[in-house]
Amino acid sequence: MNSLNSTENIHAVVSRGGRSDLCNTDVLQKIQTPVLFIVGSKDEYVVRVTKAAVKEISKSTPVEFSIIPGASHFLEEPGKIDIVVKLSILWFKIHLLKKNVEFANPYKENILNILSRFLKSSLQIQFQNRTSAARILANMLSSYKNSKDIVIVGIPRGGIIIADIIAEKFLNPGFGVVISKRLRNPNDSERAIGTLLFDGSIYMNTGINEISQNYIRMEISHQKEILANQINYFGLQNYRLNCRKKTVILVDDGAHTGSTLIAASKLINSQNPSELIVAVPVVPKLVIPLLRNDFTKVEYVRSSRILNQ
Repeated sequence: MNSLNSTENIHAVVSRGGRSDLCNTDVLQKIQTPVLFIVGSKDEYVVRVTKAAVKEISKSTPVEFSIIPGASHFLEEPGKIDIVVKLSILWFKIHLLKKNVEFANPYKENILNILSRFLKSSLQIQFQNRTSAARILANMLSSYKNSKDIVIVGIPRGGIIIADIIAEKFLNPGFGVVISKRLRNPNDSERAIGTLLFDGSIYMNTGINEISQNYIRMEISHQKEILANQINYFGLQNYRLNCRKKTVILVDDGAHTGSTLIAASKLINSQNPSELIVAVPVVPKLVIPLLRNDFTKVEYVRSSRILNQ
């Protein structure tokens, strides 16, 4: 982005999940190229920094911001990348081919805000964002703040944000990450049939006998490829997690089925930690007993009645 204002040959830009926060404000203010930002609604950090970037770009320049509902950072959910393609094609038609049409953006922020307010009204405890949830969890974990050999482990992306804020409340804690990919149910992509971890280990959920082994093999292969890209994205090709004889606090931004947390617990427990605690803002009631089988303690702010809430 640093060259957008100085490169005459660039006439239109589409940024898919771009880290505009890494671009200096004075550069953003000089941009004269039409820019379309596309971000998944689940990618809350990038949504936030993109909003700030849009405000900085010159008001004389066409700028649009599309937030794709139900999409994560890589927009890997079924049909989401197709939306990116369609929006990008229209943007380039308008600004490269000079088509005399209006950019109809069905994913403007105000639509998402209406949905967000509706969903938040049903919560027992309302979180403004991951930061407020992290502060609540940090207070709940305050009895550990002076402990030695503490390791805070976050699960990207949302869990990393919460884990980082929790870690600030501790005295020189270690910090780690567990990168994983959900293995999707063929009948419901929002549900997991298992979890693939960055070290290559796989945790399969129970009750998946009706799913064909052929599909499972294909899904594992597909998610391995995506996971490898994420490992490269985070620069963790040679990363090793060290939890031996340490008190480990595993942090995520939620636990829908618990499969990711349980899979991560298998990896961490194999290293013989002295204690393994899980900390999440929201967890379904039915998942709590499952987590207690693998964790010394389960810390959460709110429990929900259903798995997909």
